[in-house]
Amino acid sequence: MQEVFLVLDTADFFCKIHGLRIPNRRPVKGERTGMCGQKLLVKAPAKINLFLDVLGRREDGYHEIESLLVPTSLCDALVLETTDGPIETRSDAPRVPESKDNLATRAAELLKARTGYPGGVIIHLQKEVPIGGGLGGGSSDAAAVLKGLNRLWGTGLDRTELVRLGAELGADVPGLVYGGAVCQAGRGEIVTPVPPADHTGERQWWVLLVNPGLCIWTRDIYSRYKAHLTSPRPKLSMAVSAWQKGAVELAARSLFNALQETVFIKYPLLRILARELEAAGSLGVLLSGTGATLYAFARDEQHAMQIDECVRGRTGCPLWSKVDCLPRQYSETMSECAQ
Repeated sequence: MQEVFLVLDTADFFCKIHGLRIPNRRPVKGERTGMCGQKLLVKAPAKINLFLDVLGRREDGYHEIESLLVPTSLCDALVLETTDGPIETRSDAPRVPESKDNLATRAAELLKARTGYPGGVIIHLQKEVPIGGGLGGGSSDAAAVLKGLNRLWGTGLDRTELVRLGAELGADVPGLVYGGAVCQAGRGEIVTPVPPADHTGERQWWVLLVNPGLCIWTRDIYSRYKAHLTSPRPKLSMAVSAWQKGAVELAARSLFNALQETVFIKYPLLRILARELEAAGSLGVLLSGTGATLYAFARDEQHAMQIDECVRGRTGCPLWSKVDCLPRQYSETMSECAQ
């Protein structure tokens, strides 16, 4: 779920209403002041893959995939501030790439280049999604920037055009630009929405997200990937049907990630952690994307909290964890705030 709020107010307003800590506004050398003033708060949700298959390497060097991507309630927060200076991303969170290498900056630069927008933006990024965790944090930030600046700058692109731009930034970005649960094919640029059946939309799906503090780079895992001989694979259609029906137990039985074994070979701690999550009574456990975050399905919120407590007690090692809910219905809300 991606929420967009148009803010015509000061950073103090954000801090007071949304609990955000925004870096002090520092003038950029050579910056002009004529186009400054508007701010937009955008929430960028993490994602998990209920299904991810790798079908082979393409002639262009990318991998052909089949994926069912579902957003979570865990979000980064971005405040987009218009300027007539350069494009810059600022964050004091650890391990966030420098502005010139940040996917959020690249998204803004791409939109500016394609539309000819004359101004700039400062992207104030508050990270909540683990970096290199397989939860699509950087990709979701890029998607949020494309959608938010399209509104803030008034560039007027439709969703199809934004999805095409997203495909130039990464495999997960098109699906996160589209919003909600989606199937992705090709190298991620072919996006098909997967809405739940009307009568199942209110049922909540609870998951426990767990990361032992590892940061894994997607390119490294894909470069190491070799198809492993396994038992018959679940089909994407099973995972899609489970999501549409709201059948979390069926979803737990249809979980699949072709990259998981490659990741477990390089990072055996994750295999151990996955076994502990299973032993703690999870309905199903899977690595999200290329990791390092594992997720475990639970019957309800209390069950997810019990799994978390049990795994922490059994492993005895530091863990980042988050009891989270998968939004079954996608909505994108925009609300204006005046001073």
